[in-house]
Amino acid sequence: MMKRTISAVCLGLSILLTMTGCVLSPQQINVNPTITLPTRVPVVQRTVMVNVEDSRPTKVLGTRGGLYDKTSTITIQNDLSRAIKHAVEQGLLQMEMQIDNQNPSVKFNVYIDEINYDTPDSNYVTQVNVSATVKAVVEIGLKRYTGRYQSSAKHRVVKAPSDVKNQEIINDLLNDGLSRMFNDQSLIRFMRSNP
Repeated sequence: MMKRTISAVCLGLSILLTMTGCVLSPQQINVNPTITLPTRVPVVQRTVMVNVEDSRPTKVLGTRGGLYDKTSTITIQNDLSRAIKHAVEQGLLQMEMQIDNQNPSVKFNVYIDEINYDTPDSNYVTQVNVSATVKAVVEIGLKRYTGRYQSSAKHRVVKAPSDVKNQEIINDLLNDGLSRMFNDQSLIRFMRSNP
């Protein structure tokens, strides 16, 4: 009788521990992307104004999974548009462009179309899939260039990532998408062209 009681208690505790291990809290992360320019940094000696618009349909990146995955959301804590704008401006400055918000010869518009965070098996997190799409609409006089840049990654995990790890995952994702933009040779040629 005593063995049955102990077994039942142990079983109950293990179930309880398993369930609480699968209950995940919401997370807020900070983004601070950096752009990797080509090995030979292109030089575009022009004035430029940068505008960034967060055009995502929802501000929730996704959910962390777990027992109550609808409430274990991931969102961005800091100002995403401002962080992206800073990264883009730094990239353009490295290309010897000058920021001029009053009378720019180039208008560099960036639209953040989507950032997605997905856990395929929501109850027990073993993988995280992320994807992002950004669009550049660059204007010189009456001419316009539009480029769309996508990045994605799959991360195998042994448990649901911490906020620090998720911050790293999302920053790496944005770094990749923005770096694709700055490595677009057609975009570089357009920025060097005459109005």
